[in-house]
Amino acid sequence: MSKIVKIKRSGKDSLYASFLMMTLIPLFIFGLIVTSFISYIMRQSMEEQTKVELKSAAEAVLSSFDQSYPGDYNLMVYKKDQTLYKGDVALTDETLVMDNIKAVSGVDVSIYFANICMVTTIIDSEGERSINRTSADIITNDVVLGKTEKFYDNVEINRVPYFAYYKPIFSMDGKTCLGMIGVAKSKRGLTAMINSAIIKNFLIMIGFMIITGFIIVKFTSQIMDGIKKILEFLGEVSGNNLNAKLDETVQKRNDELGEIGQAAEKLQLSLRKLIERDALTSLYNRRAAEKKLDQLEAEGIKSSISIGDIDFFKKFNDSFGHECGDAVLREVAATLNEGMRGKGFVARWGGEEFLLVFEGIEEIAAGLFLTEILQSIRDHKVIYDGEEHAVTMTFGVTGRADDEKVNDQIRRADDKLYEGKKTGRNRVIV
Repeated sequence: MSKIVKIKRSGKDSLYASFLMMTLIPLFIFGLIVTSFISYIMRQSMEEQTKVELKSAAEAVLSSFDQSYPGDYNLMVYKKDQTLYKGDVALTDETLVMDNIKAVSGVDVSIYFANICMVTTIIDSEGERSINRTSADIITNDVVLGKTEKFYDNVEINRVPYFAYYKPIFSMDGKTCLGMIGVAKSKRGLTAMINSAIIKNFLIMIGFMIITGFIIVKFTSQIMDGIKKILEFLGEVSGNNLNAKLDETVQKRNDELGEIGQAAEKLQLSLRKLIERDALTSLYNRRAAEKKLDQLEAEGIKSSISIGDIDFFKKFNDSFGHECGDAVLREVAATLNEGMRGKGFVARWGGEEFLLVFEGIEEIAAGLFLTEILQSIRDHKVIYDGEEHAVTMTFGVTGRADDEKVNDQIRRADDKLYEGKKTGRNRVIV
């Protein structure tokens, strides 16, 4: 019985783990980068949308006030009270337009005279309108003094962060900046919406990564399973089991693993030929023939056995050289192999001797087959160095008696061969 040799990895690293590390970690990093990039773009997009929305609201408020209340903005101070007028109308008492805009758009509106908030929809912690507060210096410098409208993404009003858009308010002649209008939107709601969208994107990306990771793991497992089966096959071959079969799942693959499997099978075939076949004749060698005979004996198949010998073979070597003798051996081997097709097998037993095994065929029938094979050898002329050489053989053949050992049967066939040589050669002795 052949010994199966298991091939062990010499290194400590697992190819399976390495492959997963090389695929899943870059996938995870790529997922984080993509999620972060999408979140950044989304945040930028929402801020830009908020900027456009606030700008539109500021222009709408100014336009609405100009149409509803003709005239310039003026600040009237009476003792400690300050009242902002638009023409003849006190805007402090006319907040309906601003409140409606807030109700519709969700943005707060404030009107500043210089840098002081005079009218607003923003309610402070005490439930009052947050007026008489001053704008930040940077806003005053940019908008009032610089006479430029501007968007800010982090303005604190009553300690609450806002997105805000400020637009300067000019006198009727357009020369003097009287103050500014500010429209603002709380960052808390927008930030919550952005964070919700980011979380959704992240969960989608995680789901995608899980599905992709599952596919990668399954694909990797299939590859590793194929490699494992090839290693098991090579382990059996290296353990001298030259009849081992490569798993069909590897044989059916149309990728590189399938090619590796085919190469392993070709290696097995080459080793089998090297170990089981005679190098000169390509027939089974004696070792392989004995193994096949043991197998037939174990299976209980009674076979007829013949030992054949080339007549006067020494003259080919002595008279024409060993290369001529080799040519004779090759030609005879080919004729014997062809004659034994479908009947059993033939092996080079040693030198110019051949073993022929007729599987499941009785002695008399084997003798008739041998007579036909011998006639084929007689009719076949070996051509070497431009000359024809006639070849004959002598065969001894025996059937197998009950409870007879194969070695005893071979010995009797050899005795028959010796008898044939003594009685004139070029014959079959049954």
